[in-house]
Amino acid sequence: MKLSEFEKRVSSSILNLECIAENDHYFEGGFAEKRLGQLTICEINAPRHRVVRRPMNSAQEGIVVTSVKSGECYLEREYDQFDFHEGSAFFCRASEFYSIETSDRVDLKTLYIPQSKLSVSESIFLSKKDSQLKPYIDPAFFALINPYLELVSPPDNSLSNYVESSFLSLISGVLSANDDSDIVQSSDHVSYLLKEMIVLVESHLKQEYLSPEFVAKKMGYSSRYLNKILSTKGLSLLKLIFQMRMDHIMADLVSPEKSKKTICFIASDYCFYDNAYFSRQFKAYTGLSPKEYRFIKNSV
Repeated sequence: MKLSEFEKRVSSSILNLECIAENDHYFEGGFAEKRLGQLTICEINAPRHRVVRRPMNSAQEGIVVTSVKSGECYLEREYDQFDFHEGSAFFCRASEFYSIETSDRVDLKTLYIPQSKLSVSESIFLSKKDSQLKPYIDPAFFALINPYLELVSPPDNSLSNYVESSFLSLISGVLSANDDSDIVQSSDHVSYLLKEMIVLVESHLKQEYLSPEFVAKKMGYSSRYLNKILSTKGLSLLKLIFQMRMDHIMADLVSPEKSKKTICFIASDYCFYDNAYFSRQFKAYTGLSPKEYRFIKNSV
């Protein structure tokens, strides 16, 4: 199929997908588009190629779910690249720009879920229940989604649970945009991520392995993306870890329960093992040496 014909065929699709073969002249392989009510399903089986999602101003809002039935692909956004292998799936906002570069003979299935079939609480980013957010999916519509995802070995053999847990990642991340203007506008998402980062960092403050890379891996984002989020508050992952450790040390220095503990012991408890280095950093942060800080605060 010639690329121009392919582009014409997909131009009316709400997904607005464009597939570019390596030679830029022919799209070899197969492309199928199905409609079932508001459901739009695209299936792509082809040699190495790139699928580009260019949002249209008139495109409806919603979610695009792509499952990798076979092969391997790389999802690229402005700041990040993510690898997806057979049996995995990724979620994108329908109005979001992204591109997918595939391995040889990849088989992808892309599903569009209209926003009208999703219901997200206004406080979804700020509330938790049993450590899990609970977005609602229209049961009648979910029956349509079920046969088309065909994911490999979902947890507990329950596709419903798998999709629901995947939507946590979707709602906390993908629905936020990847450029500065949209990040600022998406204040709920920023608040949610900041809250999650603080909780995560605080629970590992005394561990040597705590690092930007550790936080990013646990959060399911790249450190670059999280640093971009934190930059809206004048922070970075390194600064966040440093400041939270310093704040806890300051609290411990004046705590009656820790009054018998030496400054060196308290500092090492938060992974500051070089006393001279710690004293310099503490004074730069508070304007006082650890000894002066402890004396003055306990004298008040």
